[in-house]
Amino acid sequence: MRVNAVAPVVVDTPLTQQIKRDPEWYNAYADKTALKRWARPEEVAGPAVFLATLAASYITGSVIYVDGGWAAIDGRFEPKL
Repeated sequence: MRVNAVAPVVVDTPLTQQIKRDPEWYNAYADKTALKRWARPEEVAGPAVFLATLAASYITGSVIYVDGGWAAIDGRFEPKL
C-alpha cells in the first residue's frame, strides 16, 4: 500500500472568490508565496494525477507541496480580525 498527500495553498476556485475579491486578503496570500500568486486548479490536479500513475509507483509516505513556495519561505499569514 502507498500513502501520499498533496498539500496545496490557496487555489483560485469558485469557493475562494469571496477572498479573492478583497485585494488585501488576495495579496496577503499571494505575497506569501515565492511565485506571488494563487494556484490554479490544474496546478494541483497535475501532482495528484502523477501520484496515481505508474511513474509514482515507488513513492510512498510523501507530501507534495503545491504551494508556490509558501512552505519554503515560511509564508505565515495572520489576518487582522
